[in-house]
Amino acid sequence: PPLQREKSLKAGAKKKEQPKSKSRKARRRHGNLLLEFNRRQRRNVWLETHIWHAKRFHDLSYYCCIELQGEEDELLACLSQLTSKETGPTFAAVLPLSGRRQGSTTVYRAGRYPSQPLGPVSFLWRPRTPGSSHRQLWIWAHPTLKQDLLPELQTACRCSEPVIPATTAAPVATPVEPPPPPRQAQQKEKTPGTKRKRSAGGDDDGGPPQKKLLGDATRPPSAPVSWTSAATGILIKL
Repeated sequence: PPLQREKSLKAGAKKKEQPKSKSRKARRRHGNLLLEFNRRQRRNVWLETHIWHAKRFHDLSYYCCIELQGEEDELLACLSQLTSKETGPTFAAVLPLSGRRQGSTTVYRAGRYPSQPLGPVSFLWRPRTPGSSHRQLWIWAHPTLKQDLLPELQTACRCSEPVIPATTAAPVATPVEPPPPPRQAQQKEKTPGTKRKRSAGGDDDGGPPQKKLLGDATRPPSAPVSWTSAATGILIKL
């Protein structure tokens, strides 16, 4: 019938007018990305470097940092057991060693190249101090890699002596606290169907204390955070 044909023609025209969704490749073009970013920052003003930093620094917040201190020759000799020039730049690369540029390398178990790789790390040397050969090195590793990297660093640098910080506690006068009120006055009759509010400290519940995580949460609170070696003079700090 003419009426149904007219409806079908109108429906077909509407389908043709609907724009097709762009492919991901088209959406990722520079011009389309710029339009999308401008739309997203109508209510929030972004810096010109926002996209650059967002792409490069979103993963650095949970990386673990290990610091090494000692004489430059000793540090390079010990760290050479974890790397190889055949895989690329090492901790002894010229530009990173000068402290002017961050470096990256692949580390292995001490003396086990090439059979036992650990993974990639980033590092940064502190620039040299004139008249001193003492250096500082910071190594950034993923938390899953840090568990294996730290024992290898301790083995290569022979740092097995934990450093216990000296604490000098000054005598503190203990204040005299007033006696607590009677227990019966604190307790109130519980109304059926109501819940008792938990105190802020959680002491009234009698439950176990909450666990506290230190640093990157990959070590127990009682574990040491630095080790030294009398033979090499190197200090490792977390």
